[in-house]
Amino acid sequence: MTKGNPRSQVVRGLMGVLISAVALAGVLAWVDVAALREALRQASGRAFAHAAVWFVLAMLARAWAWQALLGPHVSLADAFWALQLSFFANNILPLRLGEGLRVWAIHRAAGVPWSRGMASVALARLTDAALLAVMAVLLWPGLRAQTSLLWTLVGLTLILAALLAGLAALARWGEAWLARWPRLMAEARATAALLTPRALGKFLLGKGLTWTLVTAYYRALLVAFVPTISWREAAWAMSVSTLGIALPSAPGYVGVYEAAAVAALAMLGVPPETGLAFALAQHGLYLLLTVGLGLLALARFGWSWAFWRAAWRAQPPTDATPSLGRETS
Repeated sequence: MTKGNPRSQVVRGLMGVLISAVALAGVLAWVDVAALREALRQASGRAFAHAAVWFVLAMLARAWAWQALLGPHVSLADAFWALQLSFFANNILPLRLGEGLRVWAIHRAAGVPWSRGMASVALARLTDAALLAVMAVLLWPGLRAQTSLLWTLVGLTLILAALLAGLAALARWGEAWLARWPRLMAEARATAALLTPRALGKFLLGKGLTWTLVTAYYRALLVAFVPTISWREAAWAMSVSTLGIALPSAPGYVGVYEAAAVAALAMLGVPPETGLAFALAQHGLYLLLTVGLGLLALARFGWSWAFWRAAWRAQPPTDATPSLGRETS
């Protein structure tokens, strides 16, 4: 994983902690503590269990989509456990270094070149951001043209397929035009190398399945706090709260996620105490699952503290492909 200026990394890390602290303090100042305690009692073990099942299925779908970009020699198991390692690391390391660790892990486990690994992660994150942003717009509660969640996902998938296929085609047949912008040329070539027709289909299907399952995970726990919540409303709140954690934050997105979730649910008429109770329960479950799966990933690969030291010091080749976009979730 690349290393930047140490001073700038410290500043970014401190800024993330400060933003998390301010966001959490703001949310806590907005709610009544007694009402929050009462709302927290609405959570049930059954809701947590249902949500956990949907979460693991969503992780499998996410790994399956990512596997399509890594090449046929990469097993689903390697993609899944490398992915879990990155989520685990993002909970304990600053600056969301888990994404670089994911690339390094799949390089070590399956021999995926640094350039391909970096391009695949960047493309997956860029696609996630696009999907979530358009979902947030199309499913907006006040939008008069109420489209169904299913048709929204289908339409988004088709639009993304056209855009990604166009980018890949541009890299193959538009080199004379792209030569004016070397950075764009490098990004387009990296994308074209990843997106064969078969890989594109599998990747987009996996992404659509991933966010459908994430919505199921989100709603499975949310109905314990807001029984009348619809699938459409749950998908909208999920997209907005997930986009919210793109802001700099402390490890584990503490504070920033709670603020985004409470704000999104408040737009649906959910009292802030209920929204915060759900956000704390959902975030706690997320941390529990990602840490548990991350520890299993470490055990599966047989990596120890020496692995972490090596990962921190690892440097990609100088010709590694630059990032296609910032991470979202």
